[in-house]
Amino acid sequence: MFNLLLLNRWTININGSIYKYEVEGEYDDSYITNESTNWDVKAMNMLRLGKGTTLQIMAMYKSPSATIEGKRAEMFFVGAAVKQELLERKLSLSLNVQDIFDTRHREHTTITDSYYIHSEMYRQAPFFNFQISYKINNLKNMNGDRNAEEGGYEMFMQ
Repeated sequence: MFNLLLLNRWTININGSIYKYEVEGEYDDSYITNESTNWDVKAMNMLRLGKGTTLQIMAMYKSPSATIEGKRAEMFFVGAAVKQELLERKLSLSLNVQDIFDTRHREHTTITDSYYIHSEMYRQAPFFNFQISYKINNLKNMNGDRNAEEGGYEMFMQ
């Protein structure tokens, strides 16, 4: 994980992983196994624009992966959100858009001795979400985690 704070208003967080993935099982009296080396990366930019206004941009990539009888294709998408806090941070208004470039497609291929299936799933994109939140109590985070109190990087990109 890589965190960088620029100009006391802009935070960049880059997170990634690489791992060997193995899957095994039995089907129709046959032992099946498959493996792949997978990796993913997520980049989050959070920019405080003014009093109570935050802009967030997130990009994510997932590599192709093995499945028990085939493979899953790579996936990439970008989202953005803006949040405005009002009334001494008790009221917050958030607008987020997911899959801005309409690239979050899922492809899956299954291959056996008796059949071949290739499926692709698409959802209507981009997807917009508007949220209104009002805090009734001012409860503090018990473990003192500043990011959790401020909502962290996932505060409105869900």
